[in-house]
Formats: sequence, C-alpha cells, structure tokens
Amino acid sequence: MNRLTSSLCRTVSVAALIATIAPGRTSDYTNTQLQPKTGLPPFEYIEAPDRLPNYTPGARWGTQGDPIRTMQKPLPPEASMRHLVTFPEFDISLYAAEPEIIKPLWLAFDHRGRLWIAESVDYPNELQPLGEGRDRLKIVEDTNGDGKADKFTVFADTLSIPTGFVFAEGGVIVIHSGRTELFRDTDGDDRADERRVLFEGWSMRDTHATASNLRYGFDNWIWGVVGYSGFNGTVGGKEIRFGQGIFRFKPDGSALEFIRSSNNNTWGLDLTEDNIVIGSTANGNASMYMPVPNRYYEAVNGWSAARLESIATSQDFFPITDKVRQVDWHGKYTAGSGSAIYSARSFPREFWNRAQFVAEPTGHLLGMFFLERKGADFVAHNSRNLLASDDEWTAPIYAEVGPDGALWVSNRDHEYKPCIFYSVGFLLLDDARGIQLTQAWSPDVVGVPDQIPRGMILRTARLRPGPPRRRS
Repeated sequence: MNRLTSSLCRTVSVAALIATIAPGRTSDYTNTQLQPKTGLPPFEYIEAPDRLPNYTPGARWGTQGDPIRTMQKPLPPEASMRHLVTFPEFDISLYAAEPEIIKPLWLAFDHRGRLWIAESVDYPNELQPLGEGRDRLKIVEDTNGDGKADKFTVFADTLSIPTGFVFAEGGVIVIHSGRTELFRDTDGDDRADERRVLFEGWSMRDTHATASNLRYGFDNWIWGVVGYSGFNGTVGGKEIRFGQGIFRFKPDGSALEFIRSSNNNTWGLDLTEDNIVIGSTANGNASMYMPVPNRYYEAVNGWSAARLESIATSQDFFPITDKVRQVDWHGKYTAGSGSAIYSARSFPREFWNRAQFVAEPTGHLLGMFFLERKGADFVAHNSRNLLASDDEWTAPIYAEVGPDGALWVSNRDHEYKPCIFYSVGFLLLDDARGIQLTQAWSPDVVGVPDQIPRGMILRTARLRPGPPRRRS
C-alpha cells in the first residue's frame, strides 16, 4: 500500500463503538448483504490537499487513471456512527473518545478484564531511535460502571511502532522497534518499572510487514505472524532467519521457531477453542489453516513444507459504497487484517468457535467467515460482513474477543493520501449477544478541518444477567 510521507500527516480522531444484540432475534448471517442507511445528510466533499491515487482495475499493477482531486470531509464521531450498519438485532451507543486515546494499533485484555491498547504516532513512516519513540501502552478503564471510559493510564512509553503485545511472564511482552521486550510493573502502580529485551531481529524495513497478532498458545509458547520484512537475529544462541508466515517463541525468550510460510504479507492469527491455527494475509488469502508445522517435515530427509494457501470459498469483499480505493486485488481482500475466532457464547450458536472476523480497511468493513471441517482440512465460507460503513473514513483492521464476550476491533490506515491512518474498533458485546464496536479513526491528512472532533468509544448495557462463557 502506498503511504504519504509523515510530514503530510496529522491526527484528526479516534473512536470506539459498542452495540448489543436484542434477545430472540437472529438473521441470515451467511447470505445477507448489508445496505447503507437512508435518510442521512449527504456527505460533504472538499478539495484534496494533493492529487489522490486512482489505481485502475484490470490494468498492469501500478497503472493509474486521472487523479482524484476531491475527498470526503471527515464526520464527527456521532455522525459517522450513524453510517455504520450491521444486522437488525444489533444496536450502537457511545463509550469514550480522543484525546485520551490515539491510534490504537493493537488491543488486548488483562486478567482483570481491563482493556489495554498500543498507541502509535510513529506509524508508519517515523520509526524513532531506540528509547526515543513517541508510542505507548495504555490501560483504558471504566471505573464507575457508567459505560464510559474514565481512567487512562500509560503503562509504558518511549516505544516506536508497537505492533503487538501479549500478557506473559508476570508482565507484558511487546514487539516494537524491531525487538521483543518484556515490561513489568513491580510495585503495583500500573506503570512499567522494569524492562528486559528478550531478543531482537524483526526487520523494520517496511513497518506494515513486521511482526504482529501475538497470541498466548495452548502450548505455553507465544504465537504470532510476520510479513515479508521477516526476522534475522540470534535467539537462545541460535542464528535464525525467516520470511513471512507464522512463528512461535518461548515467553522467556529462550527459543524462537518458524512454524510455516504464508503466501504474502501476513496480518492475522488466532487459535480456535480446540487449538486449530487459523490466520489471514493481506492479499487474496482472507483465511488460511496451518495443519502441520515445518519441524515435522524437516524431520524427514529431503522433505519441506509448502506455503499456506487460502481455505476461503471466495476472496471477494462486499462494501456498501462504491467509494473504495485499492492499489490491487480490486474488489477483493487486499488489506485483510486480523483473524479473530469467536470463542464466547453470547452470539448465536452458529458463531461459536466457527466465526472468523477479518477486517478490510479499504472496503470500510469487518468481514466474516464461517469455518467448516472437511476431513483433515477446513473450508472458510465467505459470509460477507458483520459490519460495514459508507463513510470513507471508517476502516477496521483488527478484531478481538474480549472477556465480556464482546468482539473488539481496532482500525488502521485507510488511504486517502495513502497516509490517512485510522484506528477503528468494534466490540461485540457479551451475554446480551451484543456487538460492542470500538471505532477509532485517525485520518492523518493535511487540510482536514481542525474543528473535527477527535473520536469516541461506544458501549451498551447487557440485556440479560449472567457472565458469558469464554475459553480459559
């Protein structure tokens, strides 16, 4: 994807949305094409600060038509959320907003159920020297139970481009600045006072192809994915080098293993309740299944594993607007990111341990696939969208199932000037079979009006008592 130089970028807003499913109502989640809302005020357009790319479908890669010279004016969060559509049993309400949170690249929940985010102003073009980064890990809490975040604690700072973190070793393991580092709070004040580099070697030659999607595995290793930037370093006394694909490492940093190669830039990974490894890549591979790691092939002289290909029935995506700008793979997943398996019991039964959520920022949507076993293999049925918008500034990138049964989604980088950077999330809520959307967008582009509000987070109450069930 093209990106503008950072000198032309600035932040406008970050937001989060939450919704719940009304009891007793279900839809045809597999075959329904969501439709844009009617009766809303028309979008306003302004002159673009520079010519916008206009890549031509069906032409040789990189071919452009006449440049686009106008752009949609960003909406305030309250207005933008009215353009989000999902199934009729879902509802949306407001939770929290910038300036308290900025551009979350990743989110996860600790053992207390608190939301943590990795914020980045350095991404994508301003990687800083070690110790001089402007990015942070932040704890985001609702302390009085009114459904609005009211406490924001910076756990760690001076990071640069933190693309993933996971709770382990009595602290938080973060990938940033090309290194894997453990942060601990030893005095209980929710601020890291101890940090230790576990290993280094993640290439940052292209910051949108470095390691991400960290998951604590059933085997007590940390699993993750990396794009074509790859890894080249020493771990546990061994020199290790690999390209794009799936990896795992021991939480103490003593070992790193490359699991299997993917077929292009890789941005999604999750584990099902029965320890099936499912992932996604950016381009034309919205769902992939990892059956056998490299090590078993390599144990046989002369054997090697093939790269992982797609199990999706279709790579098509289904936007609800024609205002879609893609560099390639036109009309298909070309920025597929995140790969969350629905592991709670708040949504209808067909979602349980089957629904895979893959975000597509260029289409302004959160895509949905339903996994089906086929002998020793899997098929991922392309089931269109769980959520979509016709607002060009909405661009989800990552979903995560929370301890409340919600599906949180972070959003990043839909490119008007390719450097427009979003952070949008959707939190699918819990025992009410709800959807809580955490929409966060940060359109970084020169010329956007200063009066645009800086974002929001939305939340709804539960519709029935009792905690949701979540895998342990």
